[in-house]
Amino acid sequence: LSNKTISYVVTARVTAYPVVENTKVTEAMYLYWTGGSFVLKARYEDGSDNDYFLTSQTTFEQGIWYHVAYVRAASGEQKLYINGKQEASSPSDPAPSSLAGMTCVGSTGAGTSAASSVHGLLDELRVSNIERYSGDFIPARRFTSDGNTLGLWHFDEGTGGTALDAGPSGHDLIFKDNADWAPDDCYGTSPDAAICGDGQQAAWEECDDGNEED
Repeated sequence: LSNKTISYVVTARVTAYPVVENTKVTEAMYLYWTGGSFVLKARYEDGSDNDYFLTSQTTFEQGIWYHVAYVRAASGEQKLYINGKQEASSPSDPAPSSLAGMTCVGSTGAGTSAASSVHGLLDELRVSNIERYSGDFIPARRFTSDGNTLGLWHFDEGTGGTALDAGPSGHDLIFKDNADWAPDDCYGTSPDAAICGDGQQAAWEECDDGNEED
């Protein structure tokens, strides 16, 4: 990863391609190479072309799973959580610019070079219309859909070119190129296993003894 400056995880555009001023990426979450390590950045642009950023304190390493949550509260405050711990926040910023184009997972969209596509694995992705987290939390191993779910992808298909939306909206993801499917070995547990007390220590757990002690 050290030769990749930006590795996009999720992006959204005002409109589709080609890339010109009014079709650029307006919202993005990506890994950013600082010259010595990778950090995660959440960025959006308001209607006046002003950019707003949140940057993780955690540096990301290869071969380790991370839980990432980006929250925008009704007040406009932004928060970035890594493994259930708040690492960055901002005051009440203006609302993001309105979106009418594509939302992409794993790249900036059609025409993206391999250099900026995400170099890593995604286990779960959820988009909600409420503030899911207002303070530190224990990340869930697997999300479930509810009335505030705008999109939910488990990436459990294992084959093919589509990731089904497990939420109520039916926003299936269609891969531009062949997907690189991998076994679901996230934290060494089965997809439906619990987090706390499952005997497998996740990145955000100080310990997990299988719930032998309270």
